[in-house]
Amino acid sequence: MAKVWYPNGLRFSCRQCGACCRDDGEYTEVYVSRDEIARMAVFLNLFPHEFLKTYVRKSDGYETLTSPAGVCVMLRENRCRVYPERPRQCRTWPFWPQNLSRHVWYGEVRKRCPGVGVGRRYSVEEIDRILLAGTGVS
Repeated sequence: MAKVWYPNGLRFSCRQCGACCRDDGEYTEVYVSRDEIARMAVFLNLFPHEFLKTYVRKSDGYETLTSPAGVCVMLRENRCRVYPERPRQCRTWPFWPQNLSRHVWYGEVRKRCPGVGVGRRYSVEEIDRILLAGTGVS
């Protein structure tokens, strides 16, 4: 394990505000895999091809959820319609590698997300597991 600037962990608690579901600077697209598409489709009682046609677009060769008017298509009344089956990218927020420098965490991430710095403390080991889950490596 590499030495981190947060040896006592980091606090985070989702406030269900929907801020992470809105386009903002570097945070603009939710990438989805075929497995995630299939799970979300089942959750919404759709066939995967219906879900693809209605909610997914190609961006630089990758499939992403659409975001009309800069808001994820799955967000309704500040709640994710597919929360139990949300994509890995959403499950691992805000513990993404690009967010875990002190400057970024206490700068743009904290400004964007009211759950940063409050709630339960995630240990370094938990954050490492989340980081591994985010990469698809287990």
